Amino acid sequence: MKLLVMVVGFVGVTSAFAQLLTFDEPLLRMGAMLRNRIGRRTSDRRRKEICYDLVGCFPADSPLKKGPQSPTEVQTQFFLYTRNTSGDLMAYGDDRSSLSKSEFSPQRPTKFIVHGFKGSGKDKGAKLAIASLLRVEDCNVIMLDWEKGAAGPSYRSSAANTQLVGRQLALVLLDLISIGALPSSIHIIGFSLGAHIAGYAGRALLKRGIRLGRITGLDPASPLFREQFAATSMHSLNNQDAALVDVVHTDGAILWTEGFGLLKAIGHVDFFPNGGQDQPGCERVFASVLVSHLEGTVNSSTVCNHLRGFQLFIESMPKPEPSCQFRAWPCPTRELFRTGNCFPATCDVNSTDGSCGLMGYEADKGLARGPLYLVTRDAPPFCGDQLQATVTLSRAAPLPRGSVTLVLRHGSSSTAFRLHTEWVEAAAQQARQLVLGRRQQVGSGVTYKGLAAAEYGSIPSSLEGLSAKIYFRPGVAASRDRLQLYYVRIATLDGHSWTFCGREKFFESNDQRDMAVASAELSLGFC
Repeated sequence: MKLLVMVVGFVGVTSAFAQLLTFDEPLLRMGAMLRNRIGRRTSDRRRKEICYDLVGCFPADSPLKKGPQSPTEVQTQFFLYTRNTSGDLMAYGDDRSSLSKSEFSPQRPTKFIVHGFKGSGKDKGAKLAIASLLRVEDCNVIMLDWEKGAAGPSYRSSAANTQLVGRQLALVLLDLISIGALPSSIHIIGFSLGAHIAGYAGRALLKRGIRLGRITGLDPASPLFREQFAATSMHSLNNQDAALVDVVHTDGAILWTEGFGLLKAIGHVDFFPNGGQDQPGCERVFASVLVSHLEGTVNSSTVCNHLRGFQLFIESMPKPEPSCQFRAWPCPTRELFRTGNCFPATCDVNSTDGSCGLMGYEADKGLARGPLYLVTRDAPPFCGDQLQATVTLSRAAPLPRGSVTLVLRHGSSSTAFRLHTEWVEAAAQQARQLVLGRRQQVGSGVTYKGLAAAEYGSIPSSLEGLSAKIYFRPGVAASRDRLQLYYVRIATLDGHSWTFCGREKFFESNDQRDMAVASAELSLGFC
């Protein structure tokens, strides 16, 4: 593709300059001024805009200070997969010649897969996604491979290329729609920078009055796509880009050095597994994330949280046998979710009140909208039985300062919960007890809550009992003495629970681990 340089009216003005040469000095000076002015305008236009055949013009100024590379450099390719064919090359701008020769059927739903930074359509993950989609549904799967453009040489360059690739995708979409494909049957699945490519394509079609059916953003990339202080950002995927925009956040960043993904809700429904940050089983690698952003380098530890969004989506695809579902529920804030305070009595994905959503492939089947939260396991399969643990200490104990962990044993499996409490509320509660002279009175005291996901199917609703150990590790200058366990409850999303209550138990010292431990046997149902 050739680069188009926009110089408007330059030839006509040049001939006018020739005529000016026959006049006196003032007119010659005026001609020189006019030439300089036109030269500055032409130069400004060249700096601010860059144009290519078929896809049009792009701003070359802030926030990237440059435009996308040329289509020749990016080398975007589209490969069609069906249950009968494998990897037919499709092109845009060829008057639908390659499309007419392919096995594309407008009667089948169409899925696009768009990889992210440093990715490729030849990656194992891309091939797994193609195979999984075709297993679940008889559809057209189109792999958008922009490997050259995603390779850099820097992240900034790849981010700029998303604008170009988004318009190339829009041209392919227009070709599909022109031969009968329904926009409502088109679903684009974009990972990282690929999510923003999907957004650019959706916006390009909206300008023609066409709205795509669905875009799924898998941890949309954050650097350069979020506003930071007064800095201008590029256009990110948002809920205007398709009839349904569902987003999975796994590596959200409050500061741009902390992660690769957006933490802000941008879709019709946004899923925040484990709060959208710090996925279980992944290391915290802030320093290497910073290096990756600036130098364009990635490694397995750096992208663990980021990649988890793609892994969760692949796992969410329906299977022939009954399987675990990533159920999610609303919560006002991430902090309330993490402290276990929004866990619902039940979460029924078939409910009509929008109180329970389904993350992943079948997100379009749920009615819940807005930010939704859930917990996952730390290794595949990531989906598990989501549980809430509640532990209350006796009122007779001093206000504990330290960390509390619960380990639940069920059959041959165990599940660990890190528990949280609101310290301001706990301190105020004990202050009221002191004023009333009831510090030694037996009853409920400080309450801790936490969430975890157990192995799917390991805690059947008919299970009569569960065993739990609660560990208290004191903080600095804190004491383990006189701590008593008052109440323990384990609850599921299906409305089942197991409880321990009414029999205060002292925590026993475990000097080897510098902590105190109490055991509890929980019975099915309420106390």
